[in-house]
Amino acid sequence: MSKNRRKKPATKGHRKQSASGPNAAPPTTRRAMLRNIAAFGAVGVAVAGGVGFLAHGVMASVAEADLDVIGQGVPVIVQIHDPSCPDCTRLQREARAAMRDFNDDQLLYRVANLTTEKGARFAAGHGQGRVTLILLNAQGRRVQVVNGVHDRQSLAQDFALLAAD
Repeated sequence: MSKNRRKKPATKGHRKQSASGPNAAPPTTRRAMLRNIAAFGAVGVAVAGGVGFLAHGVMASVAEADLDVIGQGVPVIVQIHDPSCPDCTRLQREARAAMRDFNDDQLLYRVANLTTEKGARFAAGHGQGRVTLILLNAQGRRVQVVNGVHDRQSLAQDFALLAAD
């Protein structure tokens, strides 16, 4: 006898079971499909929101780096900032919190990042190092220098005096 046997073609009664067999998944119902759409839609909204949040943060950082607004008619607070410095980050958090009570037409907050050429040049031009806020009046003249980390309440008082000047 030969080991190579030809298989007989399947007849109607011997065909493979289709997807409707005992181990097959049940057909997708309209309710299940809508539930999946809602779940994936929620994930999509969350991802889009996260991307929007990051984009907003990047745009805010770009705006904060613009030192060209100094002397343009609105008082400006410039933080001399080193991103790797924990005290700089704490001061930045407190300064941003103190700025919440002011509109952009009253007072601006900017960051002179020491890791950039422009930021390092600004700091050197004012003879200041990191963990420092330089308060400039509407004409760009230095009014006050705040060194070290201060709480948001005391910063808000200094900022209010600058805005009123």
